[in-house]
Amino acid sequence: MRVIEVIIDGFKSYAVRTVISGWDESFNSITGLNGSGKSNILDAICFVLGITNMATVRAQNLQVPAGRLLLWSPR
Repeated sequence: MRVIEVIIDGFKSYAVRTVISGWDESFNSITGLNGSGKSNILDAICFVLGITNMATVRAQNLQVPAGRLLLWSPR
């Protein structure tokens, strides 16, 4: 299963219609300021899929394999 597009309208902090597209087949991340609705995007996807236990979709191990660097730059 793959997410192609998410349309949120009137769900939690998304009062107006919001379309999120351009999802990668392999890896996606949701970033933004505190309170910007990042968790609500995941909540909307889980709601549609019928997932009620959010712990089942959270990452359990965020370690980077030995010899690899994990870098992030906003620009």
